Amino acid sequence: MITPQNRIYLLLVFGIISMYFGTVKGDDSLEHGTNVVNFMLIYIIGNTISTYKDKIKFKTKYLVIAYLFLNLLIVATYLLFAHSILSAVILKLCYFYCSPILILNAIILFIIFSRIHFYSAKVNLIASSAYSMYIIHHIPVILYGVIGPLTLLICPLDNVLLTLLCLTLITLCIMSASFVIDQLFKPLFGLITDKSVDKMPNISSTIKYANRL
Repeated sequence: MITPQNRIYLLLVFGIISMYFGTVKGDDSLEHGTNVVNFMLIYIIGNTISTYKDKIKFKTKYLVIAYLFLNLLIVATYLLFAHSILSAVILKLCYFYCSPILILNAIILFIIFSRIHFYSAKVNLIASSAYSMYIIHHIPVILYGVIGPLTLLICPLDNVLLTLLCLTLITLCIMSASFVIDQLFKPLFGLITDKSVDKMPNISSTIKYANRL
């Protein structure tokens, strides 16, 4: 029921708080974008895209090209300035969850996927482990003790193209390993959650259904 004017106000308010104070001002509570303010901003952006999707005239193929070009540009720029003071600036503007360029990246990808209509059991299977892939590889011991040193050891940082190829292969390996781990433990996780929600009838059916996906 929101009016177009109020929608603009909401986008501006949450955008300024999350992106400006989270990146330029470096507010400790907003930095990196792992907070409810940034979540609300993303939600409002998604709702706005859904509301005005018929007015977005960009062809899908151009959006795909823009998405790939933007990502290559981000990674290449970061690698080129990895040993300079500009690397910290690029990191904030491109890699934090509240960074404007990363949010633009997410918007383009969201629009692309909103135009794709298909069903695949294999895709749904992989998608069901997407969050687990993030959680597993983001464990500090794994991320900083294994993945980080291994990446620096393997990737030829003096060659941007080879480094991009190396990072792509490492990413695929991490996703594959995390997927296998999640699938192996999924029955155990399902048993634990099913038992733990028996006394919460309002949400038990939802969680049990999610465990079966």
